[in-house]
Amino acid sequence: MSPTLQRILDLQQIGVDRFSVPVIHGGDRIFGGHLLAQALMSAARTVEQDRQPNSIHASFLRAGVAGTDLTFEVQRIRDGGSFSTRRVVIHQQGRELLMATVSFHVGEAGEDWQPSRAESTMPRIADASPIPSDARFGSVGSYEIRTVAPWTAGQPREGLHPYWVRADSNLGESPALHYAALLLISDLGIIRAARNPHSQVPGNEWAAMSLDHALWWHRAPRADQWMLVEAEPTSNALGRGMAHGRIRAEDGTLLATLNQEVLLRMPARKPRAEQPAVAKAADR
Repeated sequence: MSPTLQRILDLQQIGVDRFSVPVIHGGDRIFGGHLLAQALMSAARTVEQDRQPNSIHASFLRAGVAGTDLTFEVQRIRDGGSFSTRRVVIHQQGRELLMATVSFHVGEAGEDWQPSRAESTMPRIADASPIPSDARFGSVGSYEIRTVAPWTAGQPREGLHPYWVRADSNLGESPALHYAALLLISDLGIIRAARNPHSQVPGNEWAAMSLDHALWWHRAPRADQWMLVEAEPTSNALGRGMAHGRIRAEDGTLLATLNQEVLLRMPARKPRAEQPAVAKAADR
């Protein structure tokens, strides 16, 4: 496993169902995908090994800051014959950053079905475009990313999806690491994917942030093999946007489905120069 990704997901136990991890990457804020994956890893440390995650529902409460350790408190909500439920709260400096509910399931016999996708519409990794060296994804972790649409270095680009991604080294055989690595990368580029694609407001003028994130694992992933991440907006209204996405294996197998709600706060409009900001009494 790459040292960077290993360190991101290497939580230390500091008490009963309590864990800690240092914030190791640069930048002013913590990438939300790190918090999601770390919350999953902390919850997974409290369930039997025959149970794998089937869903996570998380709310981003505050932005985390780089350079200060995080603590994770796991509450054991339920342990049934087939399902376990955990609630995780991430703290930093006494403040809650994220609250998540994670469900785990013992796999059972059943039909294996998904909507078919024509091979002609499935993009090929051989045709994908490597991310230019000037793209700023260093804080995400050690992943190899290629976009379906061509990406030219130095040229502006509004969105990342759809893209191919995989961990840049072997993750070993621990299922939890593969589930967490998929969850981590599901947050990459999703805010832009939630925006109205026909908006006339440039992306860098929005005040945007993740509000909540939900993901359902349908099948066991192998995150060190190529996965296709697709996402598109489903609604923009009342200052919020919603993105819906899917993560597939290279052969088209559906691994996960995700939704994220984001804050989309439009920039304040400045009064036009030819009009006074406040109308005079004679003008009313």
